[in-house]
Amino acid sequence: MTRIVVVDDHPAVRAGVQAIVEACPDLEFAGAGDGRDGELWPLLATSRPDLVLLDYHLPRTDGLRVCYTIKHSLPAIKVVLYTAYSGPALTLPALIVGADGIVEKRAAAAELIAATARAMDGGRQLPAVTRRDVEAACAGMIGRHRAVVQLLAAGVHEDELARRLGRSREDVREAVYEIIGAIRPMVRTDDRVWR
Repeated sequence: MTRIVVVDDHPAVRAGVQAIVEACPDLEFAGAGDGRDGELWPLLATSRPDLVLLDYHLPRTDGLRVCYTIKHSLPAIKVVLYTAYSGPALTLPALIVGADGIVEKRAAAAELIAATARAMDGGRQLPAVTRRDVEAACAGMIGRHRAVVQLLAAGVHEDELARRLGRSREDVREAVYEIIGAIRPMVRTDDRVWR
């Protein structure tokens, strides 16, 4: 049984995902929240989920940073980004923060359930990152950040990355936080631009 927590700022989305999860015999709904920092960490501590379905765009916080923090603070938890803004521009940031998958909110319930199963089986549901994607993301970055992005995109774990670059794990994590802010994709929805 996979315990799932949903983090999304829209109550209707949380309720819809709850209904999908409760209809699946292999899944258990463990709770939901809107992503506020003061709420999120107690929710994760009390609900003890196996997987967090995390909205990419949260108005009070950054879903990419939240994912990265979860993956380092609670590494056993799988994180799948659940977003209306999915696209190639989100793939590299999702890879860098350690997301286990990306699912579009308009996807069928079966696709959402399949993504959770793949994540729990240790698989990742992320589109391939091309060399061109990495080069575009690195354009304008300082050299040390470029090296971090290139190694993470190649699948090098942060501990190995720190060793190869002769840096501490803390330095690497600080660099990743800076990189997240630098390459966070710009996504258009109607007449608004979210960054």
